[in-house]
Amino acid sequence: MQEIKPLALGLALVALAAMLMLLSGLSGNSGVYTSPVEMLSRWNMFFSFSFAVIIAGMLEAVIIYNRLI
Repeated sequence: MQEIKPLALGLALVALAAMLMLLSGLSGNSGVYTSPVEMLSRWNMFFSFSFAVIIAGMLEAVIIYNRLI
């Protein structure tokens, strides 16, 4: 059985969190998947549908998950 490397797992989680933030922002802008985006806007004080805020949310996810590893 292969050993799981903690750094590789952490970086994979960072990439996943950033992609999920991007997908949720884009789907909120298009109006396809609105209920999770509404929850994000209730939980996060600064969440909005602008491109700059989506990128900032991706960077926030990278920083938060990077500090966990």
